[in-house]
Amino acid sequence: MKKSNGKKPSHECTLMNTNQRTQDKITKDMIVREVADRWPQTVNVFGRHKVDFCCGGAHSIEQTAKARGCRDIEALVEDLNRAIQ
Repeated sequence: MKKSNGKKPSHECTLMNTNQRTQDKITKDMIVREVADRWPQTVNVFGRHKVDFCCGGAHSIEQTAKARGCRDIEALVEDLNRAIQ
């Protein structure tokens, strides 16, 4: 039996969660509250697109935007990303 040296075997890869991979880009699958908390400048963008924080902002941008009648979710996401640049 081999003794562990505390290092990860070279064949293991470290996986990043979705939020880490997309940390510099907002996607329609991200949670409204998390986006607003991380990038406060997006609150005004949500407002311009008539997307509010119903349910405490606990749903995805896409789900919330659809529920609020936002017809152009892609434009919303583009504006959000412009705001964080």
